[in-house]
Amino acid sequence: MNPFDEGAKVLSIAFSSGEENVVIPLEHSESVFAGCSKSVVGAISPLFTDKRVRMIAQYGKFDLNWLSVHYGLECYNYWFDTKLANVLVNGKYAPSSLKAMAWRYTDYGGYDADIDVRVLKDTKFEKIARYTATDVWVTHKVFTVLFGELNDNSLMLLTDIICPSIPAFSEMEMEGMKIDQDNLKEFSDRSLTAIRALEQKMHGYSAVVELEKESGKVLNLGSSDQLTMVLKKIGATPQVFTKKRGAVSTSERALETVKEGHPFVEDLLAYKKQSKLYSTYLLPYLKDGKWWSRDGLAHGDYDFDRTVTGRTACRAPNLQNIP
Repeated sequence: MNPFDEGAKVLSIAFSSGEENVVIPLEHSESVFAGCSKSVVGAISPLFTDKRVRMIAQYGKFDLNWLSVHYGLECYNYWFDTKLANVLVNGKYAPSSLKAMAWRYTDYGGYDADIDVRVLKDTKFEKIARYTATDVWVTHKVFTVLFGELNDNSLMLLTDIICPSIPAFSEMEMEGMKIDQDNLKEFSDRSLTAIRALEQKMHGYSAVVELEKESGKVLNLGSSDQLTMVLKKIGATPQVFTKKRGAVSTSERALETVKEGHPFVEDLLAYKKQSKLYSTYLLPYLKDGKWWSRDGLAHGDYDFDRTVTGRTACRAPNLQNIP
């Protein structure tokens, strides 16, 4: 779910003290606040800005992003995140979704079984209210368990360093990265032209022509097995093998070892480089590409639990990996 998507709405907001749960309808069709929910969120904004209130959430950055985009709300008291606490207690490979932790830490495993989150806007609000009330209640129960399992150092790391920094990352995501579509389109066209020229050139090499004639098929430049056949034919087989299959590697690192005196290999390296540039750094950012957003910006998703070392990671798109 992306807060920038066309028609995206915040249907409700819920809170739990661990004893009582409150669900406030916002932009659901049955809500009396539909169309004026900004005033409602404004009235409860101290819950997010008063530092005397400690906010507990499950993957709270997701909530912060939606509240920021749709209500301009900033959070100053994000104190504890159950998803990140679970990683600190059980390691990064431990299931950390709320649904998984509900089974592990509470008696409410499977509480989401009768609701389809993909069609919430078409679901009766009474059903949504029961689901969201249970959701925040389970979050509080999971917090109670994990808070007791964190050692002092891990608790300090989470509450004094990680969680207070997350609103800044949320702000970075919402700010986004501007994409000059005209310049990007021009650069993409040049890259695609270079790729097609290299493809045509490589299909003209005698070794490729012979193999295509023997097989009756056009060589697939993306197939390691077929490329290996060409490399063997021209006497340029890398002595580097894949770990998984033990086959000859056609990676750029392997090809660099046999490129001298072999124009086909040099062209293949150029082709791989251009293809990587086009498919990873150009095509996804073009209008209607998978990282295109209707506001014309690219919004990354920063994660704090996807690396072994603990550094931040970014995806959709990876704004830490722009060449």
